[in-house]
Amino acid sequence: MCYWIVDRLEGELVVLETPQGGFVSVSKASFQDVSVQEGDACLKNADGSFSVLTDETEKRRKKLAALQKKIFEKR
Repeated sequence: MCYWIVDRLEGELVVLETPQGGFVSVSKASFQDVSVQEGDACLKNADGSFSVLTDETEKRRKKLAALQKKIFEKR
């Protein structure tokens, strides 16, 4: 499955990293979940709106936390 990742929020815009690695800006109104945050994994719906995938986002955050722990424990 190809996810879009929220890179950052800029006012009423959400900057997304596309599945191909590029970046696009879309309106916050394009999201069904109004509490969109940086790092959220999203899926683009057929109507052009976006849905935040909470389970995938949590899985990615846990994986990143484990990687950071592994890197910084070695110091």
